[in-house]
Amino acid sequence: MAFLLLPCCLLANSTRLLLMDERTGEEITSFIMEDNGYFSISFVHSVNQSPIEEVYQVRKNHIYLVSSRFKSFGAGVAVEIPEGLIFERFEDGCR
Repeated sequence: MAFLLLPCCLLANSTRLLLMDERTGEEITSFIMEDNGYFSISFVHSVNQSPIEEVYQVRKNHIYLVSSRFKSFGAGVAVEIPEGLIFERFEDGCR
C-alpha cells in the first residue's frame, strides 16, 4: 500500500499534513504542524530489509528531509555523501 504525505496551508504559522492513500485518494489522517516543526517516518527498506528512520522539517508549507538514520548500506540506501552534508556513524547505525 502506498501513501502520500502532503502539506496544506492552514494558518499563517501552521501547516496541515495529510496522510492519503495514493491509489484511492482517501484521507487516512491529518496532523497540524507548526512552522519549523519536525516529524519522523520509520519503515523497513524494501530491498535490504533494514530499518530506516527519516526526520523531516516543515518550513513555509514545504517538507524538507533533515536526516536519515539506517543500520546498513545496500541497494537504495545512500552510499555517497553530497558536499555540505554530514555522515555520522553510531554503534546502532548511521545518520
